[in-house]
Amino acid sequence: MEEKKPHARAALLFGLFGIFVALVCGVLFGWIGGSVAFLFGLIAFGLGRQSRKRTEKEKGKGGIATGVIAILFAVGVSLTLIFGAGKIGEIAEQKGFPLIAKHVRALSEGIVGLMIEIDKENEGLAKAHAELQELKKK
Repeated sequence: MEEKKPHARAALLFGLFGIFVALVCGVLFGWIGGSVAFLFGLIAFGLGRQSRKRTEKEKGKGGIATGVIAILFAVGVSLTLIFGAGKIGEIAEQKGFPLIAKHVRALSEGIVGLMIEIDKENEGLAKAHAELQELKKK
């Protein structure tokens, strides 16, 4: 019968949850969500390392990898929201990373474009609601 490896499974789950929190809560709640995701990433990394030591380097790779990814996403999302995507794109281009600068600008423009579309839809809904209220009065 195979021995269960709870640390490896917990590390992987913490890492996956950290990635989810970084992407969703980091965008929705800013640096607070990013810092929570950072903590989940650290926990996943620590549990993964502990699992690797206990199982003679057989288990724990998934926890370490997802923990590192969660940490990177958390830091990236937090910095982007704190300093603004435009500033990070400028810094990346100055330091010689044009591909990163291009992706950060695309992300920034995509979010701004989405917000503009939502504002337009809200204005249209407000006009339709006002017209409906006028019709109800008649």
